Amino acid sequence: MKNFTTALFILFVYVIALGSGCKLKNPVEGFSVTAKADFVTAPSTFKIFDISKNGYNDALEGLNIEVTGKDAAVVYNSGARKLFTINNGMVNICLRRGTIATSADPLEFNIEVKADGYLPLIYPVKLKSIEPIHETLYLTNTKELPAGSDKTKGNTVTDSSGTTTVIKIISLPATEQKAEKATIEIPAGVKMTDKNGTLISGNIDIDILHFTASTGASIKSFGKQSDNTILDQNGSILDETIIIPAGWLNISMFGDGKSVKDFSKPIKATIEIPSNQFNPLTGTNYKPGDLIDILSQDKGTKNWVSETQATITREAITNKLIVEFEVLHLSTWLAGSMKNRCGSLIIPLSASFTQGMANGTPIQASFIVKYYRNMLSTDLLFEIPITQSFFYDNTNQNIVVNYEGALPVEISNGQLSAVVNGSSVSQTFSSSTRATNTCEIKITLGSVLTSSTFTGNFRARCISGSTDYATLPNGSTVYYIKETDYQSNSKPANSSILWSNFSANAATASVNWNTVSLPKVNFSTSTEYRFSINYENKRYDYLYTMPATIPDDIIVELEIPCN
Repeated sequence: MKNFTTALFILFVYVIALGSGCKLKNPVEGFSVTAKADFVTAPSTFKIFDISKNGYNDALEGLNIEVTGKDAAVVYNSGARKLFTINNGMVNICLRRGTIATSADPLEFNIEVKADGYLPLIYPVKLKSIEPIHETLYLTNTKELPAGSDKTKGNTVTDSSGTTTVIKIISLPATEQKAEKATIEIPAGVKMTDKNGTLISGNIDIDILHFTASTGASIKSFGKQSDNTILDQNGSILDETIIIPAGWLNISMFGDGKSVKDFSKPIKATIEIPSNQFNPLTGTNYKPGDLIDILSQDKGTKNWVSETQATITREAITNKLIVEFEVLHLSTWLAGSMKNRCGSLIIPLSASFTQGMANGTPIQASFIVKYYRNMLSTDLLFEIPITQSFFYDNTNQNIVVNYEGALPVEISNGQLSAVVNGSSVSQTFSSSTRATNTCEIKITLGSVLTSSTFTGNFRARCISGSTDYATLPNGSTVYYIKETDYQSNSKPANSSILWSNFSANAATASVNWNTVSLPKVNFSTSTEYRFSINYENKRYDYLYTMPATIPDDIIVELEIPCN
């Protein structure tokens, strides 16, 4: 076995973030920071995903986004500035130090993403505490729509009075990618006007996007709904209400340099409903005779308006379930079910987990919400990871975790974690049953694990594919830093005081591993770190996101250049 003296080290770790937040440190090595130290806290991370790519699109790197809404004034980036940029596929935000958020008086703001080739996204955020959150924003790429959706173009003509003279039907047929059909029908005698009431005459170009509930990717295009505002026809807020979509249309019309907004009489839309689409109001799949809600959403807003209800019927020729409804103005139009909001999961705290825990101790809950098509189906639509933090209160042995409120769901890979007297304590949990139509989820608690340190075993392998391995000489220094701190402090050299470090122990003769024992309190879960070493005047870096489920003994092999 060759003895190469170079390596990089990655480790899996676990701990609760303790108070460092977005604290800015003193300028080092010529890099200046204009913000006052300790100005911001409560760092949260929002990943930016392209639904069609099922991951990040490099074309979005460096895009500026906006933070708007009621409490946008207290939201800053990690450098305590008001410039929010997508960096390494993420947007990092912090709160002004001293900001307070409670269940009775939550902080509310929106993250707005507008990018060429994507549907604009308004992502509502509601914070009931100042503990960090980690969420994912899903963007819909209009040039490469996700499975379960499709688009088409069409046109019609209005006369000099802005009135259609013939019936125009535009269809989006069922395809291999999208199993359901959609149609709009524009009758003769319809006057079209813009938002100011000005008649639009001449050629009218029409763009239609059709999204179904037949795939998890398409449903993600609906966006986060747990904090959306739903209004009735009088503009009153329908509290604690969510929408479970069955299908929706995004319709745009343009003519004479203007966007069509209103019609003198309605046009008709028809969409097919998946035969196995779950009706949360009946607890069974949709069937002929079921009522379904019709809602609209104006472009550039997060508000949905309940317009009416329609009755599901069966189409005579295709035998497909369909719903027909009138479109009164141009917006996004949706057929689905409104129901009372679910999304509150009660997790009991066991005595073995809280033993020795002081009031105010941070507790982190991380888990995965699995969304299924219906109560009995094994058809998993998609999964959403959730991470939320709380402070222990010994007068209440339960914590309430919020998740995206749609049914039916299961909870998996759950873990509670905290640090008690310098030691890490964790407990697993999962749902023993799928959520019922009454939103009830029964939780099963696993064993409690306690550990203050973990052991990392690491070595490196040549990029050439050789089975030979390399280890670090005893005492080699490995540096590490949070990636958000690295980026916000102008990428300091790894020798600066912004980095932490440890020394690697010598490899053992029997297995040729480097080992190191590290305190878990030095690291944060679900956080990206940059690890670095210097060798022969060259620096080697590696990025890794710390997972939520943490082993006490890890093995890592890395590829490095070898002579």
